Amino acid sequence: MATDDHPEIDDAQFLMGVPIIGPSIHIGDNKSVVTSCSARSSTLTRRHNSLAYHKLRECVAAEIIHIYYIDDQVNVADIFTKPVHGDTFRRHRNRFLSKPPI
Repeated sequence: MATDDHPEIDDAQFLMGVPIIGPSIHIGDNKSVVTSCSARSSTLTRRHNSLAYHKLRECVAAEIIHIYYIDDQVNVADIFTKPVHGDTFRRHRNRFLSKPPI
């Protein structure tokens, strides 16, 4: 889980002289998981979900991390993780193959 490594990463960055400016940002494409982790009002129906999300919700409440949802139309990583439609695939592929502006 990302929250387990977070304090150690912060400590290592601090010792190397890297300033820690704000909370860590985590982006997910599963809307129900993002809502379960970030919204206090959402109820977790299964016990194992409740135990798994407890620490994550605690970190969100303490503003150690922020969790955001990214739509499938914008998420470039989808072409590597799931089958996507031709138009979406070509759009994301072109973002990788385009030359950066000079």
